[in-house]
Amino acid sequence: MQGDAHRTGFPSASYDLVHARTLLINIPDPATLVAEMVRLARPGGRLRRWSRMAAGPCAIHRTRPGTG
Repeated sequence: MQGDAHRTGFPSASYDLVHARTLLINIPDPATLVAEMVRLARPGGRLRRWSRMAAGPCAIHRTRPGTG
């Protein structure tokens, strides 16, 4: 599937986990993408991003859609 990660068109609050691997470091407007990830996560869902820049670990953030 090919699409725009900033505007996926998927229903809001439809995923338990939203994951981006090495994506945020490669786009000019990561804040817009993170906002879309938050929109897609269900209440109590998780956002996960993995960007290996040096020897950094994964980051897991719990969020509630609409809370920013």
